[in-house]
Amino acid sequence: MPSSFQNGANVPFVAPALPNATPEYSQMAANETSRALRIYFNQIDKALRNTTFPELTVGTVCILSGTGDPGAGSGTVAPQGSMFLRTDGSTSTTLYVKTGAGDTAWTAK
Repeated sequence: MPSSFQNGANVPFVAPALPNATPEYSQMAANETSRALRIYFNQIDKALRNTTFPELTVGTVCILSGTGDPGAGSGTVAPQGSMFLRTDGSTSTTLYVKTGAGDTAWTAK
């Protein structure tokens, strides 16, 4: 059953039910545990490599990405000091920094 991150992204895997340890060492039990962990970590690796994160929160600021000027229209909501990486920008309009309190207070850098 898939789970989800706090931002609602679906995660196509769940932690495996690992076998209980045997009283004495058993190579077969160790191999079983190793196999379950290998499958689990391979699923994590595949999911993360195929995922894009449009927003990342670091402390109290955000790193966002998208197209267009984040200050255009009604603006893009983010705390002051946040960054916006514009994927369709040119030389001077690829990085924006939130410089004021309003949603339109973004400055191209």
